[in-house]
Amino acid sequence: MPNTTPTESFWKNIHLLIVDDEQDMREIFAAWFRNLGCRVTEACDGAEALEACSKGVFDAVISDVRMPRVDGIELAKNMQTTYAHTPVVIFVSGFNDMLPADAYDLGIECLLSKPCERKRLIEALRVCLQREREGFVKPLREGLEPTERIERDFANSLEGAGAAIGRGGISLPSTTDLGGDTVASFSLKFSAGDLSMLRGTGIVRWSEYQGGLFRLGIEFNSIAADSAEDLRRYLEEHKPAQFIPKGVAAAHSA
Repeated sequence: MPNTTPTESFWKNIHLLIVDDEQDMREIFAAWFRNLGCRVTEACDGAEALEACSKGVFDAVISDVRMPRVDGIELAKNMQTTYAHTPVVIFVSGFNDMLPADAYDLGIECLLSKPCERKRLIEALRVCLQREREGFVKPLREGLEPTERIERDFANSLEGAGAAIGRGGISLPSTTDLGGDTVASFSLKFSAGDLSMLRGTGIVRWSEYQGGLFRLGIEFNSIAADSAEDLRRYLEEHKPAQFIPKGVAAAHSA
């Protein structure tokens, strides 16, 4: 199980970009991570952030959403289409700017609201960075016991079944609406395609009603060993831009 206490060695050599037009908030966030040993660059809006990205590589970006010139949404879209390396992106906003489904579909790995506690932001970034380093075989969060089970045998391929996989999760059609942050185990089988089985645990991050069914967006917490290698191969081949796609069409769009 991962150590949930941030250590000096974990944060060493991490380069962060903090983007916020509120100087006080930007400096507070920057100080939190500098105290952990991170290298931090600050930007006052998305335009300044893009300029910084053109000059260096960042492991993660922590950004406000509403900003002058270039906002957080345009910043995230631009990074996906312009730069070979797309860093982890976390949105921290004082407004209800985005629905979770839209944020994850855009590629945002975590959506937090202001005021944001130091512990919560640090833990969110730790989880995101650990996912980049270690993949999905080991649980990213300790002590998560599933309260729901999702078991499906699909008589067609992943896309044909209406399922869509992103970098950090899967969306599935469902006759049942599960509440946000529900922990679920899933066991999915597909009779065709390059991913035949997917088993693990995850957290339901959003639910939308689409075409007579609910669609659940599930963030991966752990992937069973018997399907982990197939998932890695699938992600390497498809290179999805979305973190948890809203639908099949979104999963294959840049």
